[in-house]
Amino acid sequence: MEDLLNIIEDVENYDKIFDSIRESTRDENDIVHIMVDYPMPLSDRDYVVKFYKILETHEIIYRFHSIINLNMPENKNYIRLNNAAGEWRLRDMNNGKILVTYTWNGELKGSAPMWVLKRSWIRQGNEIMTNLQERLESQ
Repeated sequence: MEDLLNIIEDVENYDKIFDSIRESTRDENDIVHIMVDYPMPLSDRDYVVKFYKILETHEIIYRFHSIINLNMPENKNYIRLNNAAGEWRLRDMNNGKILVTYTWNGELKGSAPMWVLKRSWIRQGNEIMTNLQERLESQ
């Protein structure tokens, strides 16, 4: 669980962990700016979030939600997702295994057909979990 949490909390290196993330920075106030490369025909997106770690008996939750930060102005080449939110859940299954769940708000803004959005959400979810597993296995 500790190895997984170390990867998930390493937000400054998300661009080295997750294929679609172009840049990820954390400021002195612990605010994170994430810039995401979306597949054609979608425009790239970015979001500014705050992360919170919640410790429960057999589970660690690493939750995030959008915040307004005037020190991170919008980039004209990206669509700012002002309602970004989600969480990682790491649950100890008491059998030597950890159940990892990643959920996120699917609002993408901009215009695109629904079939493109659905395909993008599936691609993003699969990529996130695959990249997490690859990073864990490479350690």
